[in-house]
Amino acid sequence: MKYILTLLLLSIFGILYFYLCKIAGQEPSADTIIVSIVFVTLFIAAVCDYKMRKIPNWLTYSAFCIVILFQLILNRQNMTNSFLGMIICFGIVLIPYLLRQGGAGDVKLAAVIGAGMGFQNGIAVIAVSYIIAATLGLIGIIWDKGSLFLIRLICHRIGHWFLPSWIAPPSETEQQHLKEQIPLAPCFFIALIFVFFNGLDFLFQK
Repeated sequence: MKYILTLLLLSIFGILYFYLCKIAGQEPSADTIIVSIVFVTLFIAAVCDYKMRKIPNWLTYSAFCIVILFQLILNRQNMTNSFLGMIICFGIVLIPYLLRQGGAGDVKLAAVIGAGMGFQNGIAVIAVSYIIAATLGLIGIIWDKGSLFLIRLICHRIGHWFLPSWIAPPSETEQQHLKEQIPLAPCFFIALIFVFFNGLDFLFQK
């Protein structure tokens, strides 16, 4: 049922996309169609991750298969770029996951981003999303504990790196604030908008 729902949502968006292109008198391109699929996927994932702190497998697996299928049908000449994007983006997000700083759903979602965007654009989305996540994390610490707490925490951390014999590391309680995870799917979604979207001009590329 979940797979059918995913296909239905993507189909509805596809119909709407073609309708808007027809109204604007523009021809839809393969790249914008595929990016639109990724956009819908990230939106659904962002909602799930924000509410449940989990990205469902049915979403990532379905989206990945659909993106690859559309690449094969509409954009076969771009398959090498798509494959590289999938591998590189998957590998980048896999590292934090192995360090227990992320979830498996983030890794699978990164593969979808890379497969749909290619390696250059995919890396840009991943990089911006981590910047957004880090910024939100710092804002959260300042909001909860204040700016002086954050400055003291950073100074302790950096000082302990350079002078471990002289400066004590942050306490376990302080370090726990640095380990609090920000839902990454909403950051992926915001990053996609930030990197790619330029109003309706993006959807109606000539």
